[in-house]
Amino acid sequence: MNKVPPINVEDKELWLEINTFQCKYGRFSSEACEKLRERAEQLSSAKKIDDKTYLTKPICCKKCKEWKRLSEEVYEKRRKYLEQLKTQSEKKVKEEKKKKKKNVKMIICSLCGKEKKLYARGLCAACYDKVYRKDRKKKKKKK
Repeated sequence: MNKVPPINVEDKELWLEINTFQCKYGRFSSEACEKLRERAEQLSSAKKIDDKTYLTKPICCKKCKEWKRLSEEVYEKRRKYLEQLKTQSEKKVKEEKKKKKKNVKMIICSLCGKEKKLYARGLCAACYDKVYRKDRKKKKKKK
């Protein structure tokens, strides 16, 4: 059984759906169920809270045979929800990348006259390299 820790969700109903299961005794998370099953069965070995209260294993937990299946279902729900969150975040990242690509400004290059992406100073990348490469060579020769 691969344990998956509880998932924090702001919506209470969704949290209950993902992190808990319904059994005869009530609605529990896998971790709470495990703690109940770890309690002592006998009063003599049970943890005493005050004079009249002992922490013993609930009667229905003594007979329960479904706890493994129910816990595994909860872990599976958590895994699916985490995968769902991961795919949603990947989709958001892809959409953001597409938006960034869409923000590219198209111009008619002042040198070549073709419609291309703006590189710098109103020129496409090819024309910018041609013009300013010459300038850089001239500056190097003067030094």
